[in-house]
Amino acid sequence: MLAVPLLHWVFWLGGTAVLLFLAWRMLREVLWPHELDLGPEGAAPAGGGGLFGRGLSLALASPTAIVWFAAVGGSVIASYGGQRRVLVAFAAGFFLAGVVWSAVLSFGAATLSRVGGRRLARALSLVSALLFLYFAVTIFLRGLAAMVGGGAGLG
Repeated sequence: MLAVPLLHWVFWLGGTAVLLFLAWRMLREVLWPHELDLGPEGAAPAGGGGLFGRGLSLALASPTAIVWFAAVGGSVIASYGGQRRVLVAFAAGFFLAGVVWSAVLSFGAATLSRVGGRRLARALSLVSALLFLYFAVTIFLRGLAAMVGGGAGLG
């Protein structure tokens, strides 16, 4: 339980609201799908590293990715005490795994798009909406039970 009751309320109701919003967005995509413009006129500019730059900026803007890399990388660096040969091998493996994972994910997404098309995208959106809704209800009910049980209040 959070020590500050107001924070408990903010995280409880805010988290529920965010999950409900995400469920609505996915459900909206099921009911009223929109087309993605992936043709040449809708693509990122080829010159100047357009796609590479967008991918790099998205990766660097992800707080969870930064925290994950810092946590994993920091723990490995700390455990090897700065042995350069070991750290270079670790960094190379870490980088290679990231590149391979990105390639596999891109290939998988492209293959699913060709095989399943719009129907598969709508089905995955529906599954996502149901999962978000499930988590929103679960979090709300657990928070409500904690409030009723005297876990945290505003007063």
